Amino acid sequence: MSTPNVGNMVQFGTHTIIKFSQWSSPPPSTSSNQGRNNMISSNQGRNNVISSNQGRNNMISSNQGRNNVISSNQGRNNVISSNQGRNNVISSNQGRNNVISSNQGCNNVISSNQGRNNVISSNQGCNNVISSNQGRNNVISSNQGCNNMISSNQGRNNVISSNQGCNNMISSNQGCNNVISSNQGCNNVISSNQGCNTALPWAYPK
Repeated sequence: MSTPNVGNMVQFGTHTIIKFSQWSSPPPSTSSNQGRNNMISSNQGRNNVISSNQGRNNMISSNQGRNNVISSNQGRNNVISSNQGRNNVISSNQGRNNVISSNQGCNNVISSNQGRNNVISSNQGCNNVISSNQGRNNVISSNQGCNNMISSNQGRNNVISSNQGCNNMISSNQGCNNVISSNQGCNNVISSNQGCNTALPWAYPK
């Protein structure tokens, strides 16, 4: 026999059940989604964690807020898009045909993308880091802001283009047919490009 509700507490015999109408702190965590065609979308708020999505055709989209973490997406055809806010981390995406796009804000980190046909595009803000992209046919484009770093791209047919801002660093691109073009700003550094058929047009401001 249960007693009447007292606030958020309901008692059944010797057991007391606490009801939660909404999360206050910490915010919800979505983890360990194993399978195919998983969709995690529209996480609005702060300190969201989406981790360990193993499978194929995973979609993580529209994360609005601060301190978002999207990590360890293993599989094929992963899409991580439209992360708006500050201190976003997208890391360790292993697989093929990964897309990470439209990260707007400050202190974005996109790192350790291993696979083929990776696309990282349209990072607008300050202190962006894109590092350790290993694979083939990587595209990193349209990074607008200050203190951008793109480093250690190992593979073939890498394209890094249209970096507008100050203190851009593009370093250690090892492979064939690398293209680094249209870097507009001041104090750009492009160094240690090892390979064949490397093109560096418009690398330094006139």
